[in-house]
Amino acid sequence: GTLDDVVVKGQDAGLKPPVIAVVGPVVNLRERLRWFDTRPLFGKRVLITRSRTQASNLRTMLEKLGAQPMELPSIEIAPLEDYTRLDQAVARLGEFNWVIFASSNSVEAVFDRLYQQGRDARTFGKVTVGAIGPATAQALSCRGIVPDFTPSRSVSEEVVTELSDRDWQGQSVLLSGSDIGRDVLAQGLAELGARVERGSAYRTVTPQGVSDQARWILEQGIDVVTFTSSSTVRNLLDILDGDKQQLENSLIACIGPITARTAQELGLQVDLMADEHTVEGLVQSLVRQLAPRRTDP
Repeated sequence: GTLDDVVVKGQDAGLKPPVIAVVGPVVNLRERLRWFDTRPLFGKRVLITRSRTQASNLRTMLEKLGAQPMELPSIEIAPLEDYTRLDQAVARLGEFNWVIFASSNSVEAVFDRLYQQGRDARTFGKVTVGAIGPATAQALSCRGIVPDFTPSRSVSEEVVTELSDRDWQGQSVLLSGSDIGRDVLAQGLAELGARVERGSAYRTVTPQGVSDQARWILEQGIDVVTFTSSSTVRNLLDILDGDKQQLENSLIACIGPITARTAQELGLQVDLMADEHTVEGLVQSLVRQLAPRRTDP
């Protein structure tokens, strides 16, 4: 526009402060200098439903790709109401043949209890340590333990398959995860002959008093809703009082098959499932599906 008509053009385009004005011939360099609006997820409003303590990595990746992350944690990680059983398991940590951690939260919780007892990573001694997922493996590495086993995919059924070629007869196993973790891995190892003990390390709860915030965010318009666990699906629908219609205009993206199955069972249409069942894999799948297709001139 020109100085005569640029105000009217801005109003017609719906521009609102803050606005950056470029004056003069430099505006012709736009096609050469533009970078912000050419990022693969530019302008996409993406809802993050994982806990606030775990959302930062996903938010950072989305922002770098041009998306507008909207945080609405549908789960909270809470301490156990009673640590007696976990403390007893931690006190016997070195007696287990295997200790398998289901999440980075379980690593943090177990090590907190370990430190409370005045001990450290040396307690593991000759214990074989497993980590379900790269984030869990990283959490262990930060505490001086390189996992002996990390599955290629973080799906309990496939973890059991990968472990089935080992001799589990009489092996004692501590599985550390949330209070609502699935029983598939425990049952699978027990069927292979192991003595399995579940060690709940933390609670997964639904945040309170966020219904109005959830509805306000969804009313603004959300392009993508991301789910990183079955709990995030169930809890978001609980927050919305089961009103699935508020999600109908959004692309539903799930981190893996278990989460996707939960979403489908609860009546949601799953549009995307990450090829690699990690946060990074979820973001990469979003880019492949949503990034503008470039065509040769």
